Amino acid sequence: NVHIFAYDKYVAILDKNKFKQYNSSGTEVGELEINISNPLTAINGKHILIAEKEKQKIYLIQGTKIVWEKDIEGVISRVCVNKNGYSSIVVSGTTYKSVIITYDNTGKEIFRTYLSTTIATDISISDDNKYMSFAEVDTSGTLVQYKIKTISIEAAKQSPDKSFAHI
Repeated sequence: NVHIFAYDKYVAILDKNKFKQYNSSGTEVGELEINISNPLTAINGKHILIAEKEKQKIYLIQGTKIVWEKDIEGVISRVCVNKNGYSSIVVSGTTYKSVIITYDNTGKEIFRTYLSTTIATDISISDDNKYMSFAEVDTSGTLVQYKIKTISIEAAKQSPDKSFAHI
């Protein structure tokens, strides 16, 4: 399967684990080895976060370079990246229904959010790197309940359980 992406000033083609990047005149400007066959992506400005859907591998690419790559414990179901390269990943297949892992632009893990009774359906990080918001759905009762929660990233660095800025 061939997958085509547009980000920053590039068009990229992912085919047989080769991520080839082309400029606006169609000249190949880079090629990266990426071990992904079924991509799940998030694109924001100069960054593309690309993960193996329902697997564990993830890469953050800026321009023509891999900034960082990781193997995640669990199964990746959602990804997001902001314009500065801060990233969040929703992981399932652990003892929790969902775990949201947030990384800075160097790939350093900032914090984890554990959801034991709900499933994270969407995530976003503010452009100023101060907040991470997520939507969650609770299907455990007779009524399906949806909530949106916002976490202060700075507060989560100090005390993740006291970091909710808005629920």
